[in-house]
Amino acid sequence: MVTGAGKGIGRATARELATRGAHVAGCDTDLVALEQTLADCRALGARTLGAGVDVGDAAAVRGFAQQVERDLGPCYCLVSNAGVGVAGGFFDTTDEDWEWLLRVNLWGAIHAARAFGPLLQARGEGRIVNVASASGFCNLPSLTAYGTTKYALVGLSEALRAELLPSGVMVSVVCPSLVRTSILQAARIRGAEDEAARRRALQALYDRRGLAPESVAKAIVNAAESGRALVPVSTEAWLLYAMKRLAPSALPWLLRAAQRTYRTP
Repeated sequence: MVTGAGKGIGRATARELATRGAHVAGCDTDLVALEQTLADCRALGARTLGAGVDVGDAAAVRGFAQQVERDLGPCYCLVSNAGVGVAGGFFDTTDEDWEWLLRVNLWGAIHAARAFGPLLQARGEGRIVNVASASGFCNLPSLTAYGTTKYALVGLSEALRAELLPSGVMVSVVCPSLVRTSILQAARIRGAEDEAARRRALQALYDRRGLAPESVAKAIVNAAESGRALVPVSTEAWLLYAMKRLAPSALPWLLRAAQRTYRTP
């Protein structure tokens, strides 16, 4: 089961699961993109089920969980991938920006875990993989709100892992750095004099330095198979993770330097 399965990391993860022999359920608010993902999975031999679900709607997520169990069979792996982005400093982002980010990035994962977790727990086995970000342990000043939701997702995964461990359900959190997806198309850009120019510059940065979604998908499925707790993805993510653990007092200076490196209009 993959949330945000229509594009980017979600689509690549669904394909990777199908390649490894899994059947695939997916949800997304973009039904056209979702159907393309499911068609790709069927071509790989998977049975599929999809629905247009807003992960911020708890009742809708619970309803889809019931549909998956009824029509596709028992779910043994949940990948909470759905996410949105806001670029901007703390004082540039609005209350509405925070509510939007929290609804999708955090509440979406909470709703999915509450809907599918008890089913996994009752069976005494399964995997939950939450897709966070390197911003979930090292938050750039220009990603304050976004990174806060990812920090929360890392914390949720840590506590949920400890709670579900006795039942045989393993929880992992995957933290990639930049990834070449379409997230910037819908992202909100705050604090820029020229929003269009900054969006173009950010897209160029992602295109130049970003990971392929397929490489993140492999890390996600590998995490599900191994049960590893936290998985940074990319050299940059590993370096930031190591710095956070070894020299936390130096991290703000490193983040300021990174901010200058990635400065955009």
